[in-house]
Amino acid sequence: MKLSELRSNTHARENGRWMTDLPNMGDLKIFTRGLRNAAAAKLTARFFESLPRKEKRGTLSIESRERLNTEILVETCVMPDPDTGKAWNLTDDAGADIPFSKEKLRELLTDPDYIDFRDACLVAATTVADNEDEEDKADLKN
Repeated sequence: MKLSELRSNTHARENGRWMTDLPNMGDLKIFTRGLRNAAAAKLTARFFESLPRKEKRGTLSIESRERLNTEILVETCVMPDPDTGKAWNLTDDAGADIPFSKEKLRELLTDPDYIDFRDACLVAATTVADNEDEEDKADLKN
């Protein structure tokens, strides 16, 4: 395996980029930072400090893991693109844009009826630093 194939797009992980072609999500676009961005690492450390001793020593419960993933996505990953001010291309049934807010994102991520959206956000945040596209490669050279 070529070492260059293991390279991560640190700029995208820390600053975000638009993610498209998400599994089973049609034309959904999400602007996200990487799940392992620096702010997420700090949030994770604080989260683990707040856990009961029993959970710190053993396996993290499913509920705690879901709560942590939600907090990471809301507080450090999915965010408005600095250029457009949009974080997604979601619309209501009438075609009107659904504005981004952390509250709306948290609502969607915790609603069992929108589990596919939650999965799409996790996939986007997990893969944002992978497989740089040509535009990202050009940005990294400058």
